[in-house]
Amino acid sequence: MTSNLLLMSGFNHDFPATSAAMARLLSDLGVDTEITDDINGALSSGRHYDLLTVNALRFTMDEDRFADRRAEFGLHLTDAAKAGILDHLSRGAPLLGMHTASICFDDFPQWGEILGGYWDWNISWHPPRGPIDVFTGQDDGNPISDGLPGFSVTDEVYHDLILQPDVRGLMTGTAAGGPPHPVMWTRTWRNARVAYDALGHDVTSIGNPVHATLIRRLAQWLLGRPAAEIRATGPGPDADQ
Repeated sequence: MTSNLLLMSGFNHDFPATSAAMARLLSDLGVDTEITDDINGALSSGRHYDLLTVNALRFTMDEDRFADRRAEFGLHLTDAAKAGILDHLSRGAPLLGMHTASICFDDFPQWGEILGGYWDWNISWHPPRGPIDVFTGQDDGNPISDGLPGFSVTDEVYHDLILQPDVRGLMTGTAAGGPPHPVMWTRTWRNARVAYDALGHDVTSIGNPVHATLIRRLAQWLLGRPAAEIRATGPGPDADQ
């Protein structure tokens, strides 16, 4: 089995439910997912995994506006945890960031560079959760999105993330008739494959059949599986349930 360490926890989202849904989506692809909310402990354990997934909303919360949530949800990554992320990537092992991963780890300056984009509390924002339209972006013909239709889902579209210049939107999304924003991309950081899916606020979004297919194909691409196998990957048995 292929091992996946999934880091989860945070506020305003049902991370246990979405993390379990992610694990189910990947299970029949031969991916065995270990879910933990001990982010510093897991990253500094020295254990090696084939895939690292971040489905969390954890950051320092040092600003006054987060004072009421800091004790429960504030997170400072330890040096050992930062080293654990870099060690994982330096081995060429891949990383999948889901939804709020772009808001995480604000005391780890390389995180936004690795993921390809990050949330800036002074600039970034999103409209209220609601209907959004998602469609193929700049990478038409990519095996991850190849043959898939656009779709509508209730979720959030993150606006004005700080993006790396090489980020190309595999999928883009619009909310309330607004301009399109990248909601999914793949990239390589040094010699490691990285993918980010800005969607996935809840299990309804993850269970949308097209979105579920995209998540499963992202995992296949991250793990270096052949393009034909990626294209053949469907939504899985638990999609839209």
